[in-house]
Amino acid sequence: MTVDNLTRIKAARPLIFHTGAVKKQEGIPMKDFDNVGILDTAVRSVISVILLALAVEGLFSNTISLILVVVGLLLWATASSGVCLLYRLLGLDTYHKKGHQ
Repeated sequence: MTVDNLTRIKAARPLIFHTGAVKKQEGIPMKDFDNVGILDTAVRSVISVILLALAVEGLFSNTISLILVVVGLLLWATASSGVCLLYRLLGLDTYHKKGHQ
């Protein structure tokens, strides 16, 4: 790949912004889909680590451990991405509260 091809690939990739509701890059409005706030992210991260640790320890049956892993990974994924589909379905948004931006 040449430098020109790499530049085109980088320019074609979608960009994710975490600082505001709508950003513009080169005149194109980009929408921010984050809906998980800072406190939610911290709580989700801590709970996911606890659930995953409990699942790995083997204190519970295989079924319960599998449920703990699934819930822990879902919480980790929403904390990492900043997007919660359940929040979106319920119309909740803790990221774009007043004073956050």
